[in-house]
Amino acid sequence: MTQTLDDYESRFGDGLAFSQAFVKKPRAFLQRAACFKFATKMLGETGPVLNLDASDGFGAWILARECGACHAVVDDNEARFKAEATWRGDGISFGGSAALATRDQIWPALVWLTGDVPEDAFTRFERLLPKLAPMATVLIGWGLEAPDAVAYQDQAAVLKPRFKKCFTFFVSGAVIRPASPAAQGPLLFLGAGINNR
Repeated sequence: MTQTLDDYESRFGDGLAFSQAFVKKPRAFLQRAACFKFATKMLGETGPVLNLDASDGFGAWILARECGACHAVVDDNEARFKAEATWRGDGISFGGSAALATRDQIWPALVWLTGDVPEDAFTRFERLLPKLAPMATVLIGWGLEAPDAVAYQDQAAVLKPRFKKCFTFFVSGAVIRPASPAAQGPLLFLGAGINNR
């Protein structure tokens, strides 16, 4: 990823969410970038990664560069058009949730990182399970910028039964480390192998 920061800087636009975060909230920017880089280390070169709530595509760009390819789901049409124009030709494809529902592809990996906790997160996740390969690797970080520690433990408790193997990691700024049961703050959930297949 050495040459790629120059690529990003040349595409830096005022309308991109990550560009705005870089200027207005640099710690949040670094935390999110660290989480995506962590995802690439956990996934390796898995092939196409499904990236939900991809915002402006910056995280999808990291995933595509390191994992081989990425399909970014962006439901806001304006944001999706900007992202497509910004990250053209980088092994990234874009689409909305509706298009994803009609797509027949089975995904070997899913990355879903958000600043807040989506209201329908568990429902959306349940609908996605049939689209994941039996041995899929999933990295979820809902609410990375929200301070509600109780919600993080609840998320992990609901997600764990869905996977053959699972791990939780504590996120503190740009530092990611294994989480203890008493971890207070944002968690990343890593699951591998879908149960009940």
